[in-house]
Amino acid sequence: MRRVLSTRLFSSERLTTATLGRIERAGFHSVMLYGERWSLDYRQRGRIDELRSWFRDSPLDARGLIAPTTSDESGGGAPEDLLRITELDRPRRIKITDELKRVLEVADAIPYGSLILTLGSPEELYSDAAFDAAFNALDELQVMARHLDVELVLSNSANDLANADRLRQLLRFTHLPLGYAFDFPAAQAAGDLTREFETMAENIRVALAADGDNQRRPRRMPTAEEPVVDWKRGRDLLRQLNADKTLLALDVDPDPETEPLDAALRAFDFLEG
Repeated sequence: MRRVLSTRLFSSERLTTATLGRIERAGFHSVMLYGERWSLDYRQRGRIDELRSWFRDSPLDARGLIAPTTSDESGGGAPEDLLRITELDRPRRIKITDELKRVLEVADAIPYGSLILTLGSPEELYSDAAFDAAFNALDELQVMARHLDVELVLSNSANDLANADRLRQLLRFTHLPLGYAFDFPAAQAAGDLTREFETMAENIRVALAADGDNQRRPRRMPTAEEPVVDWKRGRDLLRQLNADKTLLALDVDPDPETEPLDAALRAFDFLEG
């Protein structure tokens, strides 16, 4: 299974070519871009062009982009800045969809393969109207994604709108050709790690590995020391995935007390051990 390092690990500062160089020298071959604007400002074409030039001359490649949850560059998270494709107000949802199209456009400069989206906010409840809103947004985004050779991938959440059963229901009723990103903390928080996995297994494109409860930051490195996620079972589940078709992405928050790349290598060894 290909190891992919999410640049969330370095999201306390702007993503730079210097950081990408560090990742490459540590022995990684692929990254997953963390799309929040304080890390990767997709609106700044100059910054994107600089990264494009670097990737063009490097063996390191981008294998995915985690869609931003807010359009706010500072990360303040004001309600009007949240990027929720389940937004019921149509003019607001159109604005959100247009913002996500800007994110898709990054693939024209840096081909990243898959855009990972999460439905709703962490505690959002299910409603038919929210599902309809998500379908309308995804249907429109899918047209642009196909043109850019990007696959839209839906990540599970512990909320009632995007757990494994709801995601399967959404694809069954809409027939959208989307894959899944299986997020371990979200599946654990949903109550049954194995059941969540088995419900999504057929369409899993990315396994998002981190430890935590999916509600409070930070997303920590997976280890055997006091884990929240049942990694004994989680590692068994990873072995069931098609290694040639699934990415194993380490998607954790920065930890100023550890050397990030050494810790990341140890985490991958643990997950695959």
